[in-house]
Amino acid sequence: MPWKVAPVSEIRLAFVHHVRSLHHSVAEACRLFGISRKTGYKWLARQQLAPEAPLADGSKRPHYSQRRTIAELEQALMRAKVSDRTHVIVIETDPTATTEAGGAWWDVAIPEVSVRAEVRAARAAYADQRKKRTGA
Repeated sequence: MPWKVAPVSEIRLAFVHHVRSLHHSVAEACRLFGISRKTGYKWLARQQLAPEAPLADGSKRPHYSQRRTIAELEQALMRAKVSDRTHVIVIETDPTATTEAGGAWWDVAIPEVSVRAEVRAARAAYADQRKKRTGA
């Protein structure tokens, strides 16, 4: 018996047809098509958002958004939280700006866990300096 080859978008559309028109349960249709229920629900949601659009693969490229204000950052974070795709949110900083107390407003730590002795030594030195600086 020869292999049956069909475009992925047609297979996805057939899945949606089984659930919406033939009234199969999502679990039953997922077993029939050999997909997880998470994937099945994703296909159904995608078809419901854009019924006329083909169910082809979307771009895997992350969304990129550059933010300049707190309001823009908050909006970008909200969009990223509700999206099913990876987002990259870029925040430009001024390397010369400091806080009132001096120094930068962020603290980039040395990894706590490492197999490399030099990284563990750097972490110990970092922890000592942090204790001196914060008193904790």
